Amino acid sequence: MSQPAPRQDRRYLGSAHTLAERVRVYWTQQGLEVDTSEGYEIRRTRVFFDEVLLVTLHSKLGGALPWLPLGLGALVGFSAVVARSEPVSSQVMTWVALGLFAIGAALFFTPRWVVTVFGRRTRARVAFRLRERKARDLFARVCQAADEAQRSLRAQTPVENGPETGLPEPPPLPLSGSEPPIAPV
Repeated sequence: MSQPAPRQDRRYLGSAHTLAERVRVYWTQQGLEVDTSEGYEIRRTRVFFDEVLLVTLHSKLGGALPWLPLGLGALVGFSAVVARSEPVSSQVMTWVALGLFAIGAALFFTPRWVVTVFGRRTRARVAFRLRERKARDLFARVCQAADEAQRSLRAQTPVENGPETGLPEPPPLPLSGSEPPIAPV
């Protein structure tokens, strides 16, 4: 009998869903694994820490989730207008429609924090609603892991016999909660 392959240690980080696809991102020792599910097809890609080109953190409003309560509120509101002959049920449906509109508006105006990691060939995207601290911590951890992996790769690569570029070492990446450096005036 053959031995089963050893299970990789992967830890779930988060997801970023759209109307067409479901994306789940996992942390591994070498990088981030991205499982994309489009219908019945699942595709796995990886963003290795030594290939990270850019890590971004931004917030955005809206998305697809607020449209569900807004649509249901419009449907219930239309039903309340049609059911004018029954004043009690019309009143109840009006209050339900107003509640759904309020929920939809609240979801529309709550920010979604998105961490995007761009590699050479792939990207990983994780979205957090109402969890700015968790998004900033993930941003800092990915930046630190990418910096360490790229530094160790540079240390292992021998310098060829050629002209020095004379470029200074890049500045360290910002960590979560750290203040930006103040330039002297």
